[in-house]
Amino acid sequence: MFRATVEEQNEGVSVKLEGSLSGPYVQELEKCWKGWQERSAGKVAVVDLEALTFVNAAGKELLARICAAGAKLIGRGPMTRSIVEEIVETCSSLKNVHGR
Repeated sequence: MFRATVEEQNEGVSVKLEGSLSGPYVQELEKCWKGWQERSAGKVAVVDLEALTFVNAAGKELLARICAAGAKLIGRGPMTRSIVEEIVETCSSLKNVHGR
């Protein structure tokens, strides 16, 4: 099971991810992200990973691209902080490659 709860506000978008980000949910999240990006251009995006229970390699790669596009990833627990650190490291590499 996977769920993404989106709150669009004047200052930006907040997305809370829950469950297992893998399989077809990765592609679904990517489609949703592209829509949020278009509607919220130039605004802050925060993606809360705290309630994720699993993220496969494709999910981590998508989250790294979301991060590279300017979103802030947050996680408070030990597991999610570790995932955020790993993704942010990949995100930094993507930014360096693309000159951002």
